[in-house]
Amino acid sequence: MSVRLLLACRSFDLEVDPRLADLAGVTGPGRHSDGHHVERLGPLPAADVDQALHDAGVSPGSLTPSLHRLLGVPLHLRMLVTLQERGQIDPAGINTRMELFTAFYRSVCYEVEARQPGAPVTAVTDRLAAELSERQELSVPASLLSEHPVTVELLASAGWLRRDAGRIAFAHEAFFDYAYAQRHMRSGLSLLDLLRSSEQHLFRRGQVRQILTLEREQDFGQYLRDVREVLSAGDVRPHIKELVIALVTWVSDPLIDEWQALRELGDVAASPLADRAHSLAARAPEFSTLLLTGGERRAAARQRAGR
Repeated sequence: MSVRLLLACRSFDLEVDPRLADLAGVTGPGRHSDGHHVERLGPLPAADVDQALHDAGVSPGSLTPSLHRLLGVPLHLRMLVTLQERGQIDPAGINTRMELFTAFYRSVCYEVEARQPGAPVTAVTDRLAAELSERQELSVPASLLSEHPVTVELLASAGWLRRDAGRIAFAHEAFFDYAYAQRHMRSGLSLLDLLRSSEQHLFRRGQVRQILTLEREQDFGQYLRDVREVLSAGDVRPHIKELVIALVTWVSDPLIDEWQALRELGDVAASPLADRAHSLAARAPEFSTLLLTGGERRAAARQRAGR
């Protein structure tokens, strides 16, 4: 009897996590071992995106190039179309994924407030995000939010939450990550505080990714502090550190401050994490350009040659 195993993951994780690559039989860029097959689901075709926008009454030409690229992800396209349907779209004010999520959440608040003035939208959202994080699950019993039945029902109607067999969850896992990151930033705690508060299982990866993405847009200083603290902490698990390195090296507009934070990992000859940082940065087009400009890539190559 033969057994076939189907795994689903983000392309980002497959690129930067060697364990996932090993499970998928990936042996190099575009190569995999016999008996393995990797099917990459790319973005929606531009023509399909434009058609959906036209059908919703949105002119593709009114969108910024960065926003138009984001809409290749079905969730993002659905969010923008919903904003249009609610009459709350501001294409010129949305350039990043985080700005799109913020605009969508704001529209959810308006929708619920219009039907339930004073609705505790943030309180319900924060409570659900905290419970999911504590349990490290993606849904909770509906009874945990039973004190706000009307608000929960309206949030589900607005596309923010969903009900299923007596349980409540965010309508999409990305909404949970966004809500938790917002809650974390309001708490004033550092990312290291979060990681030290409980076991650092794979569940934490989505939260780490979203928190650092949000901080990079809204509080760059805290973002750099969190990157440095997590990478230097002896009690943070390697898979979290590798994720942080990957996130920093794969940003679309890297800054020299970010590279300086990674350099604190030490020499590539002595630190596997430093070697990983150099390797990922060299493979990322934008960061590779930054390294070449500063001569860092040549220096790393000389260090490896001297091992």
